[in-house]
Amino acid sequence: MHERFNFFKGDPEKGWVIIPCELIEDNGDKLKSIVLQLAAHWDLPAAFSEWLKASCTFCNTLVDRIVSGYPENAVEIQQELGYTDHLLTEGEQFHLWVIEDNPAVREAFPADRAGVEVVFAKDIQPYRLRKVRILNGAHTAMVPLAYLYGLRTVRESVEDDTIGNFIRNLVFEEIIPALDMPEAALRRFAEDVLDRFRNPYIHHLLISISLNATAKFATRVLPSLLEYQNRKGELPPRMVMAFAAQILFYRGQTLDGENIALNDDEGTLGFFRDAWERFGEDIPALTKHILGEQAYWGSDLNEIPLLTATLTENIENILHQPLKDVLAGI
Repeated sequence: MHERFNFFKGDPEKGWVIIPCELIEDNGDKLKSIVLQLAAHWDLPAAFSEWLKASCTFCNTLVDRIVSGYPENAVEIQQELGYTDHLLTEGEQFHLWVIEDNPAVREAFPADRAGVEVVFAKDIQPYRLRKVRILNGAHTAMVPLAYLYGLRTVRESVEDDTIGNFIRNLVFEEIIPALDMPEAALRRFAEDVLDRFRNPYIHHLLISISLNATAKFATRVLPSLLEYQNRKGELPPRMVMAFAAQILFYRGQTLDGENIALNDDEGTLGFFRDAWERFGEDIPALTKHILGEQAYWGSDLNEIPLLTATLTENIENILHQPLKDVLAGI
């Protein structure tokens, strides 16, 4: 960019439109901040930084597509192609790219005319919230419960009568009522999400989604739980059940005693390991201790009416009853 600035002698008409695709919130704003920091660190002219700010557009974007990685049937695909490609990547057909709109962006990159799902929007936050709460939220809520139930992939989870119905009802009866976008649009998106989960060509392992699951629960599921409680004056039963399964999942064992390959930072793993070692025989104390850890939840969740008691009851029910029977009651 500095070379371009020099070549065109700081011409304000020669700025760039930059469209990042990193899966982080406000990716354009963050990239712009980093570029400006580097310009200062490298002692580049102040005029260059002013050109960056005034003449270059850094768009915030949202990319929505499940890409599961190197395909299991790579050999078969390569035989069909007629050559070896070690960079094969498997992804779903569904795709959505939301780009923060302004006239310069749409004129320079009219991708919405290409027959693909590209949306220019002045505010991309509703799209981000919809994705995080419905798609990511359903993933995160699904993992511990389905894993403890004995399932191992997303597809078999949503196709299972018990877990599939649980997830569907969680999305339509608890997550959607806690969102503000038009209900019809939310329901269409949710149907697309569940259909995507059934994709027979993507072998999406639950254990892969469980990476850093505590932080994911705090950002993807907990806000829906709290918003539902705020709007309805009661707890969403399925999200609370998913929360109970999350706590049990971090015990590091299935209900049959099989070890779970937990994948999180050592501080989080240590916190839950110590909690189960200290309070494992006293579920009410365990629940109170975990809900009180504000570093994970942002507040003391014991202050949410009935949450501690309901979570305690759910954990005890999962431990002492067939999980299918427990889920049949909600």
